[in-house]
Amino acid sequence: MFRLVPCIAFLCWLSSQAAAQDDKPQPPMPSPPVTSLASYVIQVTELHTNVPIDAKMDSNELLGKFEQLKKDGTVELLETIRLSALEGQESMAQFGRQAAVAAGASQVMPGRAVRNIQMTQVGTLFRVTVQRHEGKVLLKLTYEASRLGEQANQDGPPDVATVSCDTTLAVAPGQTVLAGSLISAKSTLLLVSVEQ
Repeated sequence: MFRLVPCIAFLCWLSSQAAAQDDKPQPPMPSPPVTSLASYVIQVTELHTNVPIDAKMDSNELLGKFEQLKKDGTVELLETIRLSALEGQESMAQFGRQAAVAAGASQVMPGRAVRNIQMTQVGTLFRVTVQRHEGKVLLKLTYEASRLGEQANQDGPPDVATVSCDTTLAVAPGQTVLAGSLISAKSTLLLVSVEQ
């Protein structure tokens, strides 16, 4: 019985000490380190030329050739899209319109014709996700463009020219790389660059 009393007293003392500790303000827990996300501007440029191009050229030679053709004024700039992107997040831009195009003529009465019209979606879609990787920027990008071309005949609809590119590239900030090309009578280059 006498041994039990000191044990109870000791337990009461421990309990009061613990309660006193709970009342004291505790130092804040250290926050986990915050890693800053980088922001980039991704630029995609589509160029055309009618000047004959040697299909055996490598990417650097093609870039050099088109730089020379731009100085000569023989390159047509179809479009340049610039899109801001935060590291690790997908960014998207879409520019387009519904175009009314003639789809043939229907004769209603002798001597009177009514033109059939259909709506066609044209424009550009650009998606990109960026990630830092060994001093470069890893780009996962999708580029799709469709444009009205020439009309084969007066009653028929115009051609719709399309370009589509889905790729992953490693690009150093300030560098321009070739994302895709078509070498033909009218050659097309798709260039990608990154700014930080």
